[in-house]
Amino acid sequence: MYNLTEQQKELCAKEVIMFNRLITTEEQRSTKEYITLCDNLLKEEFNEMLDASTKEDQVQYLDGVCDTFVTLVQLQDALGKDSFTSELLEDYVVVPHVSGYYCWPTPAKRRRDYYGAILEVCRSNLTKVPTIREVIGMYGPDLAIACEAAKDWVETHRSYKGIWWDTVVDADWTWRVVFKDENNKVMKPWCFEEPQLEQFISSY
Repeated sequence: MYNLTEQQKELCAKEVIMFNRLITTEEQRSTKEYITLCDNLLKEEFNEMLDASTKEDQVQYLDGVCDTFVTLVQLQDALGKDSFTSELLEDYVVVPHVSGYYCWPTPAKRRRDYYGAILEVCRSNLTKVPTIREVIGMYGPDLAIACEAAKDWVETHRSYKGIWWDTVVDADWTWRVVFKDENNKVMKPWCFEEPQLEQFISSY
């Protein structure tokens, strides 16, 4: 994608895969339901990118590009691929999800740091999975009660029902809490931080 080198794509993909394997188990990733979820999220993000391009909304366009990359890698991981390959941008984005051939849109007179932006989205995504320390710091020392309170916040403020939570451990052996809906989609808790993408857009 534009100014992303193959090495940068690989590094970004590793960050996405690390997050994907934090929020899902190998058994969950192999299910037809999860693959369908990833495919639907990919279509949704790609369409949002196209919509932002049409409206010439630079920030939302960049957000859409990054989220399309993220969901594409998540789909690839669910399908059991070992490493990211650029050809998947063609195989899973261009061909199946648009009518006819479509090249990545390029709104004029803007320079974008896609590498920095994707890493920022990865940072933002990790804030969806707070550490246990953050949860009990917010809602009290009893972990179960604190997680239930955090779950209730998601249902109230994100307008979702049937939210459930689980504890997971990241690559640094830090215990975290993930909140999901009935379709296994990760929800945004109180501590979620939106990606700050304006810094990765500049005029020529």
